Amino acid sequence: MSILLVLLYARAKLKKDLKSQFRIREADRDIQFERGEKAYASGQAKAKPTVFQLTGIRLDGLPHEVLGLNQNATEAEIQKAYRELMKRYHPDLVGRPDSREWKDAQKIAETINRARNQMLEKLASQK
Repeated sequence: MSILLVLLYARAKLKKDLKSQFRIREADRDIQFERGEKAYASGQAKAKPTVFQLTGIRLDGLPHEVLGLNQNATEAEIQKAYRELMKRYHPDLVGRPDSREWKDAQKIAETINRARNQMLEKLASQK
């Protein structure tokens, strides 16, 4: 009887350990991964992603214009705008290092960082 209990426990423990802890991000759930030459030969391969367009940001403006905020924005608004812009224009997301897009994104990221720092310094000096 005790041998049966030990075997049942070992089986349950082994089954639990074999269960994968891997989780898929919500954004990746709909992506179909196809491998091998068969997928390419049948025309099922997905097209290459298009190059990011680095438009919609003003680099020569005032700090609040770069971040797309009001002059009197709060610290939380500044941080939120900064995060959203960096999600869009971060060099590592745009292209390979030393490519034209990557270099452009670096300039944009520097401008965004400078604008955020200037606005936060202005807020700190007002307090």
